[in-house]
Amino acid sequence: MPKSTKKKKEKVADFSKAKLKLGKGKKQPTNVIDTRFKARSIALLSQSIMNDKNDGIHTTKRKQTFEDLISHLKHHNPNTRKDAIFGLRELLDTYPTLIPQLLTPLVSATVRLMNDEDQTVRQILLSFYRWLIPLVPSDDLLPHAGLILLFTTSAQTHIFPEIRLDAVRFLDVFLERIPQIVVTGWSDTTSAHGARVLDGYLGLLSAGTKFGEGDGETPQATSTASVVLSSASRLVVLKSLATFLQHALSIVGNESSSPSSSWYMSSAFASARAHRSFDALFEPSLASGSLKVVWEPEAEPSEEQFVGAFPLADAGVDDRFSLQELSGLYTAVSTESRSSSIRLKHISRLAHTLYPIIVATFLDCAPAAFGLDSTNSTELELIANVVDISRSLYSAILQEESFNSKRDGNELSVLLGHMAVYFPFTANGGKRDIKIEQTVQGLNLAFCELTSLLTLHHAEPLSSNLRSRNQKAKGKAIQKPNSVASLPLDRVGGYVSRLLAGEVNVADGLSRPLTFVAYRALLPTLWSLVNNVGGEETVRVVVDHAVRVGSMSASKRATVEFVGRLMLLRTEQEYTGSFRSNLNKEIEDKFEEWVKHLPKTLWELGATNLEATEVIIRILSKLFQRKACRSETTKLVCTRFTPYFSITHPTRGTLPGPFFKLPAAHRRLILDVAVTMLYDQDVRAGAGEFLSTVERNLIGQEEKGYWDQISRGL
Repeated sequence: MPKSTKKKKEKVADFSKAKLKLGKGKKQPTNVIDTRFKARSIALLSQSIMNDKNDGIHTTKRKQTFEDLISHLKHHNPNTRKDAIFGLRELLDTYPTLIPQLLTPLVSATVRLMNDEDQTVRQILLSFYRWLIPLVPSDDLLPHAGLILLFTTSAQTHIFPEIRLDAVRFLDVFLERIPQIVVTGWSDTTSAHGARVLDGYLGLLSAGTKFGEGDGETPQATSTASVVLSSASRLVVLKSLATFLQHALSIVGNESSSPSSSWYMSSAFASARAHRSFDALFEPSLASGSLKVVWEPEAEPSEEQFVGAFPLADAGVDDRFSLQELSGLYTAVSTESRSSSIRLKHISRLAHTLYPIIVATFLDCAPAAFGLDSTNSTELELIANVVDISRSLYSAILQEESFNSKRDGNELSVLLGHMAVYFPFTANGGKRDIKIEQTVQGLNLAFCELTSLLTLHHAEPLSSNLRSRNQKAKGKAIQKPNSVASLPLDRVGGYVSRLLAGEVNVADGLSRPLTFVAYRALLPTLWSLVNNVGGEETVRVVVDHAVRVGSMSASKRATVEFVGRLMLLRTEQEYTGSFRSNLNKEIEDKFEEWVKHLPKTLWELGATNLEATEVIIRILSKLFQRKACRSETTKLVCTRFTPYFSITHPTRGTLPGPFFKLPAAHRRLILDVAVTMLYDQDVRAGAGEFLSTVERNLIGQEEKGYWDQISRGL
């Protein structure tokens, strides 16, 4: 059957080309997509031609306002976010008055970039904060601290280790400016800022913080995601943690934070009250204006009172505490004691947690840091930071007499055993510079301090010097726990002697004196050596160093305080230590020579350092009142005090001395010392020139009436 015509036409149509007619466009295919659209208006926000010009708005060179830059911080493109941070710095650097006005929206928008996944954005933000934070006053920054630390601690727990490490770098910026806020609540179990920050540190170090109730409980890991850090990254974390602990433990408020505190001597007194009373002798009070002495020639009859009047004794019989008041007082005291105990246990557990990291870091880095071919300073800095962490933690633990943990003592003893192999530390090889020298000296001082703290903490207190002598006579050594028996006290003593003599700081042929911070850190070690058997050599070196230090040196006051304490200890009735400044005639002569050089120090100080001047005056006053010096020494001091009131110049005649440059309260203290010396008949017999010099120079001065009253008995 022939095919139909219809089918033939269909086949032809499939392969035929349609003819175009004149004036007709090309026919669109059937599967074309229609891209036509209709809109009433098109908004072009980025075009400046559409904006109204306003000369009152501050902009960058690219004509971007603060609002534009803030909006760009949320852009999906990291380059745009990076350019926005650069624009903010340009804008605020050009117009610094905008910083306090725009601080709230600025902080709210920028802190969110701490968790940015682009590393370049985080680095630029870190640089921006390092520039911005020092420009903002602390009081203005405190209201925003909560928001800042919230995002910082969030970044510390980020899934990416790079972001967690950068969060530590942000913390370093905030620790420099608002450390008290960063460490707040670090020892609490609550969700305070300090506790979250500490958990972030330990998470990066793969350490645990959750413990059971017992001290023997094994720490549990806080995170299942372990982080393997390089040496440089580990250094960033450990350095920041060391700074965090220094601020946290200083805010705890132990006694050692006071500039004039002698907490290391507390075990040598029969009671804490006696130690506080002895410590108060060296606390300057005139510089702050808290004490004002005014002499009244005659007292009013209505105001005359018995010198030894006691207000509590004059109270009536009915003036007594109620049971409710006593209960509240007891509750407050017990709560404070319980809080202190909890905080101390937390410090102990933290030390136990970090102990494996500290030991492992030291053992890994010590061969490279102290080897003959050591050239890289990263290992040395790692050791310095773990030692700083150890000193902060174990110092806070061992300074508390109420806490006795054998675990902490044993751990510290093992750590010191590892460190003793390399003590005294020296950085051999490579190019020596001042930074490496300071780091090595800090390590040596830290080792000495930790050794002395462990010795003082475990040493048996001696009730009297007679007991010590009896033990020596019978040939019995003072028994100490096993953990302390192996400590290299002899090597520590030798190092300290060479350090004070100026024989250790020699790297380029020059001897560098000890700084104030270094000498203060050395005081517990000095006391431990002085109060130990065979400490006479340390006493000689300490006194010689105190005489040799210049009057204008920053460490002069610290040397005067320490040697003055050593001299006045034997005059304290409740002192129970073994050291006595008059046990040996040679040692006693050393102390007398030190006393003789104090008038020269006072003359050189003048009015430049009133606190040091007051400390010296108070020490001299107590030494003369308690007859702690020989009469010959007092005579010589009295003679050397004459130029302090006036000097005779060959051409200019009589000139006033440094006495008249001092404030009125300090002048009265000087006059008290003068009268105290003159009350000794032997001194007064040969002090006619000094007495006449004082009276002649006080004519017409405000202190003339005061001098007449106190010198009436002469």
